[in-house]
Amino acid sequence: MTPKCRVAGFTLTEVLVALVVLSLGLLGLTAMTVSTARTLAFSKQLTVATTLAEERLEAMHREPFANLTAERFPLEDYGTLPGYPQFRRQVTFVDPGPVPGTRVVVVTVSWRQEGGEPHRVSLQSLFAP
Repeated sequence: MTPKCRVAGFTLTEVLVALVVLSLGLLGLTAMTVSTARTLAFSKQLTVATTLAEERLEAMHREPFANLTAERFPLEDYGTLPGYPQFRRQVTFVDPGPVPGTRVVVVTVSWRQEGGEPHRVSLQSLFAP
């Protein structure tokens, strides 16, 4: 009897199954990466919008109470904010405030995300003379 020669290695079926499993794993990883990139982009825009609203409120806190009028703080439409063309900032005044003689100021920053619906952030502050 002659001994049979055994060759170590993988069969074609084993290699194909391994490639299918690897492809599925990479496909899932790609989908997760795309989702993470979108979330990071939204987070960045949300941070910018919040910062723009805070910036406006801080500027208003430095103004005398009598200067807090709609004429002094008009709508800043899309393309008018330097460096932030996709953002829009609007100031709304609520007179009178919850306490007589006060004024509530609401700053709303809106933005349009590529291929998506518009978003907005609103911050409000109470002003007194």
